[in-house]
Amino acid sequence: AYRILCEKEPVTWAKIKCKVLPHDISEDLIFKLIGQFHIKGKKPWDAYEQASYLYRRSKQTKMHIDMIADELRLKKNDAKNMIEAVELMQKRGEPDTHKYSYYYEYVKDPNIRKYRETTDIDETVCSMISTGGIEEAKDIRKIGKVAKINDSQSKKLMKEFIAGESTLYETYEAMEESGKLEPAVTKLKAFKSYINGEAFEKNT
Repeated sequence: AYRILCEKEPVTWAKIKCKVLPHDISEDLIFKLIGQFHIKGKKPWDAYEQASYLYRRSKQTKMHIDMIADELRLKKNDAKNMIEAVELMQKRGEPDTHKYSYYYEYVKDPNIRKYRETTDIDETVCSMISTGGIEEAKDIRKIGKVAKINDSQSKKLMKEFIAGESTLYETYEAMEESGKLEPAVTKLKAFKSYINGEAFEKNT
């Protein structure tokens, strides 16, 4: 990059300040230096580049994710989700790095995760991301909200969504019309579950 600048403006770029690293510096130390500059430093990369760095670091150095997170002062769960999002993008062959935020929202949702372990929801959601079936990354949270209800209606809607029989927005709208997404209904359901549980019986 410096040579290109110097060729265009040799006077302006006759000299630059630089730091020369020892020739025998380890790969691990180079990764640490890059992380200090671009993860928590003055010139941070965008979200995808940061996640990609964490992914490369964990794969190339075999360093545990928790240790990498501590080193960069990141929350452990955030670091794990960032790496998982990049892994899923690579697995799917996703070429658009701007879609990273979609994948991150998807892998971090704990309510969606239980479906990922037992169904083909990855195929459904990733296909929607690639084809534009999901308008914004934050819209993925709608599916997480449906999954969170976890009653017979919610499970039926999720099954139809995963099978491609309804869109993300149709699924959410159907759940919304039931009124079960309202905070008051959610609290009432939680209270009902509590009074029917063992904890309530012991306290009474």
